[in-house]
Amino acid sequence: MINNYKDLTIAKYQELYSVDWEDMEEIDRQVAIISILSDKTEDEVLALPLVEYGKLAAQTEFLTKEPNVKSRTPNKVKINGKEYEVLKDVKDMTAGQYIDYQQYLSLNDVTKYLPYLLSCFIIPKGKKYGDYNVQNVVEEIRLNMSVEEALNIAGFFMKKFRTSIEGMLLYLGWKMKWMKRKTKDETVKKKLEVAKKKLQSLYNSIRNGGGFRV
Repeated sequence: MINNYKDLTIAKYQELYSVDWEDMEEIDRQVAIISILSDKTEDEVLALPLVEYGKLAAQTEFLTKEPNVKSRTPNKVKINGKEYEVLKDVKDMTAGQYIDYQQYLSLNDVTKYLPYLLSCFIIPKGKKYGDYNVQNVVEEIRLNMSVEEALNIAGFFMKKFRTSIEGMLLYLGWKMKWMKRKTKDETVKKKLEVAKKKLQSLYNSIRNGGGFRV
């Protein structure tokens, strides 16, 4: 019986997430949750002695709390006995990685596509992105990585990603300001001023967490 986020795999979390809980009675929800977390059928759960059922129900309470996400993430992880390196800097991404990462983000379902997002920056040791079957890595992550570890790595990378984008926008803003001082063409100055305002608006949006899918 899974009773904590360290043992809750992404696959099990997705299974919980996919259930339509809204119209279910509380007892039905509890039975469904116990079934998923214990690898028992719902009929098997309902056939349990009341005392045993109560003990299993109590173990589901961890789902009412947030996972413990650390402020740091490791350079390497082991998944199903295999070693993987964790990418920590956007500058180290290839164009292919960046495109894949953005594509998964654009699907607007982080829970469903979390293993795919993670596969963009969890790389088999000694390999380069794309030089292996990525789908195999996605499945290893989905079936064997815990929700707690996954959110820790994903959260760290997305935070670093946002910081890198902020840095680039600040540099571009400075560059536009410098170009505006240097040029004598009033038309160019006006265009630079409009572009600078849009850039500032985008920077503020990212700083506030809006308009940026993280």
